[in-house]
Formats: sequence, structure tokens, C-alpha cells
Amino acid sequence: MIVIVEVIIFNVLLILKVRGVVLIIFICLMRNYFQTDNRNN
Repeated sequence: MIVIVEVIIFNVLLILKVRGVVLIIFICLMRNYFQTDNRNN
């Protein structure tokens, strides 16, 4: 029972880490996109 709980917690943390990395990459891409737009304008 304890092992199952640990696996669930590990999976949740892994999913949160993946989402965090994707979110950070998305924000960086959006910042670069807006910066290039401002430079072109």
C-alpha cells in the first residue's frame, strides 16, 4: 500500500516537472517572438 502511494506521488511530481518545463519553454519562445516583433516595428 505504501509503495503504491509513493509511485503515485512520484508520477504526480514527474507530470508537474514536465508541465513546468513545457511552460518555461513556451514562455521563453513567446518572449523571443514578442522581442523580434518589437525590433521589427
